Amino acid sequence: MSEILINILRDLGFRRSGDSWVKDYGDNVELKITPSNTGDINIEFNASIITNEDLSEVSTPEDLMRVLLNLPAGGELLVSLFKAVNDLIHIKLAMSMIN
Repeated sequence: MSEILINILRDLGFRRSGDSWVKDYGDNVELKITPSNTGDINIEFNASIITNEDLSEVSTPEDLMRVLLNLPAGGELLVSLFKAVNDLIHIKLAMSMIN
């Protein structure tokens, strides 16, 4: 993982946990960034949300936004999800600029 990306993760409030970088947004929403052997990163987006959607089918930002917009969730969970998605977008943008 590049030093630039590590600095971005620190600036976003991620903390080191073993080989990964983790940020907890509250309301059971968490992002975990782990470097892979290929020089890329693996991103885990963990959230306990009740939805009628099959979350295993969520593979693009568009899918995620569709799920979020259709959630019957309360305000605090939506804020946590929004913050996580916002950080995810920052990380993806940084990765695009680094590569």
